[in-house]
Amino acid sequence: GREGREEREGGGGREKKGRGGDSNDKSDANANGKAVHPPPSSPLSTSISCCVRVLKIANNRLSSFPLFAPFPLLQVLDLRDNTLSHLDENIGVACPSLEELLLQYNRLRALPSTLEQLGMLRILDISYNLISKCPRLTSAEQSLSALYLSYNKMRYIDETVYRARHLRFLRFSFNLVSSLSEDVVNWVEVEEIWMKGNVLHSLPTSLLYLRKLRVVELSKNPLSSLPAYIVALQWKDVRQFMLDRVEAEEKMGGETEVGRRGKDE
Repeated sequence: GREGREEREGGGGREKKGRGGDSNDKSDANANGKAVHPPPSSPLSTSISCCVRVLKIANNRLSSFPLFAPFPLLQVLDLRDNTLSHLDENIGVACPSLEELLLQYNRLRALPSTLEQLGMLRILDISYNLISKCPRLTSAEQSLSALYLSYNKMRYIDETVYRARHLRFLRFSFNLVSSLSEDVVNWVEVEEIWMKGNVLHSLPTSLLYLRKLRVVELSKNPLSSLPAYIVALQWKDVRQFMLDRVEAEEKMGGETEVGRRGKDE
């Protein structure tokens, strides 16, 4: 697998200045004559940020993750299982090459608006947070393949998600979503939709046209009836698909793109 390496560089020494120093030099003294020294450099503000591609800081106690320097080549950022209450507002600008962003099991209530600028994002997992607004992913409409939103407080799926034509896996179980748009017809590549534990009263008829759809999880919704096309689905084929997936996960050590995400059950 890909491994990122972090290198730490300490702050420089302090330069002593005499009282009669050159008046053109920048002074290290404030108005009261007391010495002022710049804060030590952050480990993440070093030149290593210019070449790192994978950064994994999961299972820690981080309450914030400030970006002191750009990560122009960063493709994978794993911040799972921390105590993050917010993300750096500049993440979409500082990490333009980001493909996989894992933020599940934190305390996030909102996402920065610059997330919308991530044009190479393939996988976004923000499950198990406190987020009430579905993220806008305008720039990722052509790249997004997996979106995990389960266990939040969202009431709708953003219109930019409906335009993600290469979306394959969507999970938004245990939210407050009450309806889906007929624009789901755009999800021509989708294979799984997990909607368990929402407040769905009906389903869009355009689900009928999703030819690659294999898994539909609708448990724990206030549905009073099912569309005829749902009843007519070949559930035997769906069951075989699930068995094939489990077998594939076992062969690959459980690290498939589908199987490695947090469980919705």
